[in-house]
Amino acid sequence: SYNADLTDSLVVSGVLASDSTTSITVSGLLTSETVYYAVYAVNLGGTSLGEIRNFCVGECPASLDYHGVTYSVVRQGCDCWMGENLATTQYRDGTDIALLIPSNLATTDSGAYVAYDNDAASLYAAEGLLYNVEAMTDERGICPTGWHVPNNTEWIDMEIANGYENLITDPYTTEYRHNAYTSFYLHHLQMEGIQGTNLWYDPNFEVFNSSQMGFLPGGYLNSSGNFVSRLQLGNYLVDS
Repeated sequence: SYNADLTDSLVVSGVLASDSTTSITVSGLLTSETVYYAVYAVNLGGTSLGEIRNFCVGECPASLDYHGVTYSVVRQGCDCWMGENLATTQYRDGTDIALLIPSNLATTDSGAYVAYDNDAASLYAAEGLLYNVEAMTDERGICPTGWHVPNNTEWIDMEIANGYENLITDPYTTEYRHNAYTSFYLHHLQMEGIQGTNLWYDPNFEVFNSSQMGFLPGGYLNSSGNFVSRLQLGNYLVDS
């Protein structure tokens, strides 16, 4: 939602007949930005503000090629998202990301990645790779040019675009989401048509992927160096 305020706004004045139309051109807008606007009129009776509307700036590409992998691109609200989990072994500048030795997780303090069960050539590759925090926050950038790791607000905006705000009192809470959150992901963020396959833990009911976000549960590497929870959950990092 957005509260209208005529201060600090672009104001375009004109005199219009009751059945006339007009248009304006606004420059300097940022791609994926949300622009709110309203029409207001001033006459002898005072100032009347019309309905507040909004639009998104720019379009999302249909797909994105990055270091040899093609990702679908999905619009969520006004943001463009990769439609699959990240699977790059290189930073933006082409520098290789180190391959993580699972048993060294606790002592590794630089960026690294690993495939679940160390098997990147198997079906696990469909779920993307696993990265440590250092890889996701490395100054060389793990995302393509013009892309970034989402922050918490952007992540929640994506959830809201898919109806999650109706499930809890405060959608922007920083608390761990459970129950309703799990139900939300089971129904909206799974890939359509994979019920009964080996990409989600069985049973996997009512999969319809209304979000078109192909999030798959790649599991994680725990502090003991063990791979756990594939088919059951995925851990996602947001940039706070």
